Amino acid sequence: MRGLSKLNIKRSIHAKLLISFIVVIIFSTLATSLWFYNISVNVVEEKVSTSFVDNLTFVGGGVEDQLTSIYELSEYIYVNHDVNKVLTSSYSNDFDYFSDASRVQQVLQDYSLHRHIFSQLSSIIITGNNGKNINFGENSGRIDLEKLRSKPWFEATKKLDGKVLSLGLTENDAGYATFGNKYVFSIARLLKNSELEKSGIVYISFYASFLGDLLKTSSINSKSAITIVDNNGKVAYDTQSLIPMNSEYPALSQIKQEKGSYISTISGKKYLTAYFHIAKFNWWAFQTIPYKELTIDNNAIFTVVAMIFFISIIFTSLIWFFISSSIVRPIKNLTSVIKQYSTHNTLTKIKVSTYDEIGLLGANFNHMIDRIQTLFEDWTDEHTKKKEAEFQALQAQINPHFIYNTLNTIRWIAIIQKSDSIKEIVDRLGSILRNTFKNTNPTVTIGEEIDFIQDYITIQKFRYNDKFDMVVKVDSEILDYQCLKFILQPFIENAIFHGIEPKDGYGRIVLSIQYQEDDLVIFIEDNGVGMNVEETQKARGIGMRNVHQRIQLTYGLNYGVQIESVINEYTQIKITFPALK
Repeated sequence: MRGLSKLNIKRSIHAKLLISFIVVIIFSTLATSLWFYNISVNVVEEKVSTSFVDNLTFVGGGVEDQLTSIYELSEYIYVNHDVNKVLTSSYSNDFDYFSDASRVQQVLQDYSLHRHIFSQLSSIIITGNNGKNINFGENSGRIDLEKLRSKPWFEATKKLDGKVLSLGLTENDAGYATFGNKYVFSIARLLKNSELEKSGIVYISFYASFLGDLLKTSSINSKSAITIVDNNGKVAYDTQSLIPMNSEYPALSQIKQEKGSYISTISGKKYLTAYFHIAKFNWWAFQTIPYKELTIDNNAIFTVVAMIFFISIIFTSLIWFFISSSIVRPIKNLTSVIKQYSTHNTLTKIKVSTYDEIGLLGANFNHMIDRIQTLFEDWTDEHTKKKEAEFQALQAQINPHFIYNTLNTIRWIAIIQKSDSIKEIVDRLGSILRNTFKNTNPTVTIGEEIDFIQDYITIQKFRYNDKFDMVVKVDSEILDYQCLKFILQPFIENAIFHGIEPKDGYGRIVLSIQYQEDDLVIFIEDNGVGMNVEETQKARGIGMRNVHQRIQLTYGLNYGVQIESVINEYTQIKITFPALK
């Protein structure tokens, strides 16, 4: 540690290597330990989930069998001849009614001998449309029939046309004298006679504890709880009373699969919950275990890993200290050579004695010295060439002045000799040259571009002895908009040379500019000889292609030049670009 304290961390690569190694080892080892820990937790979680789902599959099958037995009981009552007789007969005396009712009770008693679930029967109430009732079960006599008939499900049952209505988990209608069986699972069903006419309704209820008897036979972890949820989403049974009976089961609506597991929080504690859907009756079975029970063994593993982690840090740090020293020593030698440059302002090649990375560094250093010398020579040569190019550019600037001076001389000669035509041509040509050289911007106003083309037309009219004329149709407010420089001249030139010149008689060129939906559209139309499709393609000379490409490069592919022509009638050029000021 005393050696480490002497290291200057900011300036010593030795210290940086050592500290970097320690930091990397700490974070990588810690990350690996946490990764293995999480894997172990996930493996345990997956195995427990799989075990719970398998167990719930068994539990769900048992619940389904019990519910099936209850539904089969309703089916047995539905088709029983003795029940149908009581509900459809018009009794003249009570003796006959009690005799038939006793017969039905005996039938149900005989049926119960073959069904284990009858040990949890609360009551069977059969009420007929003829006013006769049949009661069976220890709590059937305590139920208020008028109150039962007033419940909403009673009328709803009549509308199901004989289908079973599951009422789910409800409070026992028998009242306080139920000896702790506060809740019952109930179903109701419409009964019909042999002629399929409505004859009455049967109401069947079983104690919710019938599920408890079933769960006693299942394999339950002592620290886990099994919860059964009915078709109404309410808790029908819970082995550890984790969730109150008849309460809404949390997060049931978020479950999208038939079986699986998820992490939940109940009363502020984290749990692993597995679930299974009893699809036939839309019931659910859940098995829940505190999450901390899954990590008890993993905590011991984590402690051992932590001890190994700290011991390995100490030993690897000492080993790396000596290794880094052997790596840094050749680098220090290289550093001393480089420092000589700051003292003597000369670069000296170093001697390469190894072929490892440090040796490669020395070889590259020697190559760098050679490269610096080459770059210095290249820079000197490039600097000389640049001076020559600047001199040539200065000479090129003389040419426009020479042209202006020459044209001005011709102009004065024309004035002295009173040759107005020559004077006019020279003035127009001078105007064109001034517009060409004075403005280096890529864009001009529409007004400036039209002035330029007017000068060009004047010269061409002299050349062709006024064989044609050009009409300009442009609103004054459009003149201030911007356009690319020299976009009209190539098309005017084509109109004169290929349209007007071959034509017999007088020619006419119409230049019009319109504003259309935030765009400017230029139309150049001549009444020349026109072109066919093949000639139209050939007409796209260098100048026209240049304008089309410039427009698309500047404004995008939606803009550009279009050509339309009809033989011996006309040729029209359409140029489209954005309206910008």
